[in-house]
Amino acid sequence: MAHPVAIVQPETVIAWHRKGLCLFWTWKVRRGGTGLRRMISVYFSYYHETRPHLSLEKDSPEPRTVQPPELGQVVAVPQVGGLHHRYERCAA
Repeated sequence: MAHPVAIVQPETVIAWHRKGLCLFWTWKVRRGGTGLRRMISVYFSYYHETRPHLSLEKDSPEPRTVQPPELGQVVAVPQVGGLHHRYERCAA
């Protein structure tokens, strides 16, 4: 028998994304949302530009360059209204 994590149906993945978007929507509305169209565009921008995808070997669809330690300390850059963060190196 296969490991339970290895058995993932497409419906399950769709449900995960719907739940994530629903949680994001609820969180954003509580903070005084600025409109559904803008929020969805911000979420999809994060999803396609920053979020790591397992099918892409944990890289984003738009690959990022590796930042060596010489560039400075790691700084958190808030995305999707602070719900997620992207980490980059920045000179102190």
